[in-house]
Amino acid sequence: ISLLSNSSSTVDIVST
Repeated sequence: ISLLSNSSSTVDIVST
């Protein structure tokens, strides 16, 4: 599962 988190112009990709 890969999650794409976009908060205030920053993009964080978390792979679980």
